[in-house]
Amino acid sequence: MPLDAVIDKGERVLRLLADVTGVRQSTCPWQSMRDPFVGHVMREHRWWAKGAPTAARAQMPRALVDGLETYDGALAMTLAHDARVERERLEREQRERGARGVPGSFSRRRR
Repeated sequence: MPLDAVIDKGERVLRLLADVTGVRQSTCPWQSMRDPFVGHVMREHRWWAKGAPTAARAQMPRALVDGLETYDGALAMTLAHDARVERERLEREQRERGARGVPGSFSRRRR
């Protein structure tokens, strides 16, 4: 595979991530998963997302709260993006089935 093709695929991934999260990565996106703090934020997020008590949140280090808020926002944006892409795919497939007159489509046939 030519080097240009590899760079192009990598650039497309970085652009997609920037579109979804609003942040342009300057390194490999997976590299951050090796950071112990990122792992801690991801583990704590399960608890945070279930509505951690306000008193417990007040005891957290500010850096952890910032990390949780950042991760939660990025995760919400990613899930919304994925839902939009899936909805668009389903709508496109529905239109294609309707255009072909496939049974089960919502298109109405003229009598």
